[in-house]
Amino acid sequence: MKYSVTGLYLICLLACGGNVRKADSLDVRIGARVAFLDFQVYDLTDPDKRYVNVSNEFMDAFNSCLVTGPLVVLDRQHIKRILKEQLRSESGLFSPSEIVRMGQLLQAEYLILGNGKVAQTGADLFLRVASVRMIDVNNGQVVLSGYLEGGGVRPARRGHALGCEVQRALSR
Repeated sequence: MKYSVTGLYLICLLACGGNVRKADSLDVRIGARVAFLDFQVYDLTDPDKRYVNVSNEFMDAFNSCLVTGPLVVLDRQHIKRILKEQLRSESGLFSPSEIVRMGQLLQAEYLILGNGKVAQTGADLFLRVASVRMIDVNNGQVVLSGYLEGGGVRPARRGHALGCEVQRALSR
């Protein structure tokens, strides 16, 4: 029996619980700027434990697929530099009232935030759950959300898969 790569990918997404939804009102302008601000990764068994390296790995992989779509993806180092220069305090940085201000600082029309949960098997970390949301900075509305869950998958693979699903949803 022969399977296409696309068919196998869809089977994997369905088996892994992939889900990306966008608001009916979302009409993405080609060239609109998006900034992936933050992706927090927590341990499944210890919610106080965070994995910064896994967060960075996920965001890089997510963005690698997202750049092939209609949006202009801002570089994460550029985002960090601008926010450090402009924002005095990080308390409340991602509150709804700050979304418009951050979008203006970054000259972005959309911001992406997300989180995930990992499980450790030996020395390896596997991302079990990942979710992202894209927010319109003009009104603070969540215009797209994506979610993947399932068996242990390396963070970069999960980030790339979710980034590609988001990119496809934006291109429809």
